[in-house]
Amino acid sequence: MPVLQKGFDGRRYMRAESAALRKRVRMFHGRLYLEVGGKFYNDNHAARVLPGYDPDTKVRLLERFGSRLQLVQCISALMINQGKRRGETRVLYSDQLVKDVRELRRRGMETEAVFISRISPPTARAADAMARRIVREFGRNIRILRGYEIPGYPRDLKAALGDEGYGRQDYLRCKTGITAVTAPGPGSGKMAFCMAQMYDDRRRGVRSGYAKIETFPVWNLPLAHPVNVAYEAATADIGDYNVLDRRHKAAYGVTAVNYNRDAENFAVMKRIIDAMTAKNDPLRRYRSPTDMGIGCTRAGIVADDIVRQSAEVEIIRRYWDCRHAFESGRADAATMRRMERVLDRI
Repeated sequence: MPVLQKGFDGRRYMRAESAALRKRVRMFHGRLYLEVGGKFYNDNHAARVLPGYDPDTKVRLLERFGSRLQLVQCISALMINQGKRRGETRVLYSDQLVKDVRELRRRGMETEAVFISRISPPTARAADAMARRIVREFGRNIRILRGYEIPGYPRDLKAALGDEGYGRQDYLRCKTGITAVTAPGPGSGKMAFCMAQMYDDRRRGVRSGYAKIETFPVWNLPLAHPVNVAYEAATADIGDYNVLDRRHKAAYGVTAVNYNRDAENFAVMKRIIDAMTAKNDPLRRYRSPTDMGIGCTRAGIVADDIVRQSAEVEIIRRYWDCRHAFESGRADAATMRRMERVLDRI
């Protein structure tokens, strides 16, 4: 049966997250690129795992910044070309992006630009078609930004940090405050957009910054906590799994939980940051993937036993959904095996 008791205090969480976010904006002299992970609105997974969590918390959090907020949507030309779909709903990434722009507009949050990443000769037609669709659906008030494949990226730093790398990507002149960057799913180019912007900002004398907000995994809960295990259940289709952040432990002596893609991306991002910034640049303060995140989820947990029970219920629900999808041919064997391993952990 669903757990009805309140295990999460949204007001406590919002106070903590807002304060941490404002502090991060100040750290970068008032200009921050904020990658929004997970669902930007209607985050029903979080609401099920954390009873008391408002599914629209991220929208409400960023609404507090008013005119100091810009919104950028990202999508990969490669994934458009491949017909990439979201795992749970099977909606095309391209359709989901249009839906997100429309829904956020309905809520009073306008999209400033759409960044189409990974454009190359094989994907150029897909990128052009997406650009035309955005104009057709929303007019020319939304800017179309184009991002191009960088040969040798990310191994070749010289290629990335030059006119044919980050310097070739379209640039968005951002106002002071937060540029929130979201996407219909992983691999859409959010980090590529942020890195290219920060590179171009520095050529203009602006020391902008980067951070990320994600509800899960909860960095300061144990690796085996059901809330964190439920994140792996929710992302079994894309193969995400939680890891201990060894860089954070080495730097601060504090145990922190992150997930595999962030740990892998940080190693790349750190090399690029060190190559494109001066020693006193605030970006260099980041010593671990956990440092990049702004995560106060634990501050909102007021009843650990309730959220544990809710998370276990969610894991079981996800397992049976995956099993039915596998039996009907909508999920592959690798996803089913990952889900079975997740179930064994509760």
